[in-house]
Amino acid sequence: MLGNVFRYTPQGTAFEVGISRRDGWVAVRVDDAGSGIPDPERAMRRGESNQGSTGLGLDIAQRIVTEHHGGTITINSHPGETTLQVRLPRQPVTAD
Repeated sequence: MLGNVFRYTPQGTAFEVGISRRDGWVAVRVDDAGSGIPDPERAMRRGESNQGSTGLGLDIAQRIVTEHHGGTITINSHPGETTLQVRLPRQPVTAD
C-alpha cells in the first residue's frame, strides 16, 4: 500500500500513514493527496490497472487481508485525496 504512494503519485505529494488499535481491530490507513484512483472497485480486481502495471498488487493485498486474516480493505478516492484502509482482527499475543 505504501509502495503504491511512492510508485504512482508524483514526488513531493503529501501522504500520511496511520496505525490504530480499537475494539478488537488493528487498522492501517494510508492517505495521499495525489490525483486519485478513478475506479477504486476496478483497482481491486486482478489484472485491472490504469497505471500501466500488472494490476496485481491491490488484488493480492485484498486476498491476503480478507481470505487469510478475516479483515477488510477499502479505498475511498477522488482527485486530491485517496484513503486506503486495512482492518485486521486483533489476535491475542501468546508467549512461547
